[in-house]
Order: sequence, then C-alpha cells, then structure tokens
Amino acid sequence: MTHTEACRQLDELGYVLLDGLMSPTLLGELREAVERLFTLEGAAAGSEFKTEPGARRLANLVNKGTIFREII
Repeated sequence: MTHTEACRQLDELGYVLLDGLMSPTLLGELREAVERLFTLEGAAAGSEFKTEPGARRLANLVNKGTIFREII
C-alpha cells in the first residue's frame, strides 16, 4: 500500500490496516499480555484514565510490560 492509498483509506474509512506490521508471534504475545492485564486488573482495568460502560479499556500500557514498549 502506498502512502497515498493509506491516506485515502484513512480519510474514507477512518482507519488503515497495516498488514504484516508485526510478526504473528509478537501479535500473539501482545494478545496474551492484554488478556492477562484484564484478568489482573478486573473491574479497575483502565481506571487510571477513563472508563466507559460496555468498553474494555486498559491504560498506561507502556508502564505495564516491556512488550508494550517494543511496539511504540
């Protein structure tokens, strides 16, 4: 995808898919880390920032594991 195509997709759809940006292994590790945090934090998950009814949210991930710093 070219830069122009990505910009057009962002304008038209509001998001851009970045296929192949990370390895399947890293993606799996991130998913596991996120689920682990939801389990650990329970009802307080995301409360450091803002909570919304019906939305799962975490906050300050960069401070909650080296794996999150890897993707910055």
